[in-house]
Amino acid sequence: MAYDRTYKIFHDALKADHETVYKEIKNKVSPAYDDLSKIEGLHDNFISVFDSTDRTTMRLKFICIILHLYSPATLYYNFSCQPGVREALKNVFNYKENAAISMIIKKAREKMKRKFFRDDVLTLIKLIS
Repeated sequence: MAYDRTYKIFHDALKADHETVYKEIKNKVSPAYDDLSKIEGLHDNFISVFDSTDRTTMRLKFICIILHLYSPATLYYNFSCQPGVREALKNVFNYKENAAISMIIKKAREKMKRKFFRDDVLTLIKLIS
């Protein structure tokens, strides 16, 4: 019974304000960048701003930054990467297989659920882009 009432309230709110909700979702999943040739330059900027001996965290944060800019639906909603993004990341990190990037993307999604990590990534985006 409580579920039905909650669902109705939520549904009515969405129906009444569907245009605003649609715009919010569209803005969150629309890529800010589409020129994949800039990824290597963004990596250079990232390295100059975020220098750490913890290479794993650096890699995760950089992948989150790139996904946020080029394929946000991948980062926030578990969609497939935009064409070319996975390949570009593979080249930046000198990996031989796309599967390695896929595993890191999965870890990056989990890390982005942590507020401290997410806030750090969003701050780094402002610094390097």
